Amino acid sequence: MHILETMLGQVDDIAAKLGVPADQAKSLVCGLAEKLQNGDDPTAVLGDTSAKFGVSPDTLQSLTGGLLSGLD
Repeated sequence: MHILETMLGQVDDIAAKLGVPADQAKSLVCGLAEKLQNGDDPTAVLGDTSAKFGVSPDTLQSLTGGLLSGLD
């Protein structure tokens, strides 16, 4: 989960890249972390999160360094 901890430290940068407020970016990152810690399938997490926040799966993959696909 190191990448998600790193992402939490970069919420302002993530918000700027996504074009959303910082609180929404923080919610996105926390949602990713919670679902992954619950053992949810990373591919499903990516799809669900992208739909919920209106962000493309490719964008989320780039923000996580592509690590979500490597967690399963």
